[in-house]
Amino acid sequence: DRNPAELAQDFRAFLLPAVLQAGLARFMGQYGHRAVAEIDVGMPRWSDDPTHILGVLANYLRLADSALAPDIQFSNAAEEAEACVDRLVAQARSRGRLRGAVVRAALGRARIFAGLRELPKYQLVVGLAEVRKQLALAGAA
Repeated sequence: DRNPAELAQDFRAFLLPAVLQAGLARFMGQYGHRAVAEIDVGMPRWSDDPTHILGVLANYLRLADSALAPDIQFSNAAEEAEACVDRLVAQARSRGRLRGAVVRAALGRARIFAGLRELPKYQLVVGLAEVRKQLALAGAA
């Protein structure tokens, strides 16, 4: 039972078990530019200090009830959303087939676009990561 800070040190020293080391390195390659309070360029990124991510993983491993796992929660929420769409479409269809089709199309589009709401922030954070990298290079010169 090592704490996340110790595991982060081991990650930086390449001392984690091979599967964890490789998996965390892949994750950092894709998402290491993210951070808590990531809009603040001064905040360390996950790739600078993976303690937060290792703490999140440790909390997932501590879950006693597998129904509380994030992937299960996401799956359940998706199923509930589909059931809700089906109910609303059925209500609209009772007032006409065209109305039902319009409601299904509108709700489908709403779900797609709602899922894209984080994309602009994500792209901003990617840009801020480059700003942070360039500032670090300038500071080191």
